[in-house]
Amino acid sequence: MNFEEIKALHYADDPNWAELSEYISQEDMDTAAAYQAHKVRGFLIRQLDAAQAKIDALMFEYCPDEMTEAQVKRWGECQVPVSEAELKDALIH
Repeated sequence: MNFEEIKALHYADDPNWAELSEYISQEDMDTAAAYQAHKVRGFLIRQLDAAQAKIDALMFEYCPDEMTEAQVKRWGECQVPVSEAELKDALIH
């Protein structure tokens, strides 16, 4: 079973893993588990990055003198230009 087949199983409406285990080798099950772990890890990293960005923005606004050089650098690296249309859209929503 290749990666695409395992990925398709993940997106099945209601995969019955007990039934599927009759047809899938332990190696393939391990690969599927590793794929799921990778997805969860990516999700958690994005959540942590978002939380850190919020903390950095609040610190930059309310107590910039208490930020370390590393925090200011990270905050600066995360800044991206925003068009006027994007800004209006963000303010509306």
